[in-house]
Amino acid sequence: MELLGPNRASRQLRCSRPDVRGMPLDLSDEEKRALADLLRRTIEADHYPQSPRVRVLQAILDTIEPPPVREPVPPPKVYAPPRAGRQRR
Repeated sequence: MELLGPNRASRQLRCSRPDVRGMPLDLSDEEKRALADLLRRTIEADHYPQSPRVRVLQAILDTIEPPPVREPVPPPKVYAPPRAGRQRR
């Protein structure tokens, strides 16, 4: 792997071997938990939560432990204005 970019903010990891990108890791459950804990701590401690580095770490964490499926949000209610013929005095 090599680091690209002229400054620290624009560095990205690039794998020099294309066959490694899709290679699954054969980790035990204990190793997966340890890696997930390390990723969570690293993400939480980062000062820039929207940085490319954190997004890559979050994607890795989501691969190891997929986030829970969220219930879809119900559509917003549509409120119609009152009819003009039903006015009280």
